[in-house]
Amino acid sequence: FHSYSLCSDEMVRLDAPSTGEDVKYLWPDGSSQAFYYVNLPGNYSVKIQDRFCTVEKTITVSSPPSNTLGPDKKACEGDTVVLSGNAAGTSYSWSNGSTDSSVPVYSSGTYWVDVTRDHCTKRDSIQVTFLEEPNFSFGNDTTLCEGQSLRLHITVPADDYKWQDGTKTGDYTVTVPGNYWATARVGNCQFTDEINIMYAILPPLSLGTDTVLCKGNPLQLNVNTGNTSVLWSNGSLESSISVSESGHYWAELSAANCSTRDSLYVQYVNCNLTMPNIFTPNGDSFNSNFRPMEMDGVLFGQLVIYNRWGLEIYQTTDLYTGWDGSEENISSGVYFWELKYTDITKRTNKLKGTVSLVK
Repeated sequence: FHSYSLCSDEMVRLDAPSTGEDVKYLWPDGSSQAFYYVNLPGNYSVKIQDRFCTVEKTITVSSPPSNTLGPDKKACEGDTVVLSGNAAGTSYSWSNGSTDSSVPVYSSGTYWVDVTRDHCTKRDSIQVTFLEEPNFSFGNDTTLCEGQSLRLHITVPADDYKWQDGTKTGDYTVTVPGNYWATARVGNCQFTDEINIMYAILPPLSLGTDTVLCKGNPLQLNVNTGNTSVLWSNGSLESSISVSESGHYWAELSAANCSTRDSLYVQYVNCNLTMPNIFTPNGDSFNSNFRPMEMDGVLFGQLVIYNRWGLEIYQTTDLYTGWDGSEENISSGVYFWELKYTDITKRTNKLKGTVSLVK
């Protein structure tokens, strides 16, 4: 028997074959015509009886071509979408002129296909959209200085973002070293970039506090360079310098575009203390006191006077006044003295000598 295809919203007439005269027909609903109308797919049986025998035949009615392309599709830019129609016993005519059962699609647009089975043709269409990949870049790996932070920003709009620690915002602030990555998603398209952040750790740098020194005493300034380079205010690249003149000195440690600097002021002064070998306390106000003739860089001190037998007869901490020899029983003669003093560098010094008192 001939098979039939059912088109949408139509009745199909099934014709039973004639085998001669006096033929009788019996269809599923009891009708006896030589034809039968149906509007549903399926297998339909008909009994045919003539003068000699009775036979039963089955007529198959196929369903109409169905929608084959499915729902609209979204894909990532650069991907390929394959549109397929897989119904058996059909022919295809696509919007791009192809007659294959499937076609590849590379660009956004509306695509349709006419599917034909027997005398029935049905058109189906689909919208294909290619989404632009959410491409972004954090740039090259970088090194930050201690205490610095870096704001990483995803520069493209997206449906959602995801960072290495689960953060879901478009921005992320880096304060510690590590490997950082983020993924931006638009539809089913996603893009990931990463960056490695390192921190340059500079060793501690301290030249000390400002200081005052006596002339002739050089000062050694030292720094711990570690894995850094050093530059001094005098242009030296060594780990230490020696200074012997008053001035402002600094050192700078550098590594990976990071630097730290410390400085101090060194002041050099004269540290002189000269004692006379004679004084004349005779009331003429000239050379009347035994005291330092020069006293530079002295913070404080103590002057002690001894007689010829080594007995202490006088002491004072007022070095500007000294000894005037006015005590009772003090006569002209030679006396011994001892001076202990602390200079501006906090160093303790001791001087001894003799002085002639002339009245």
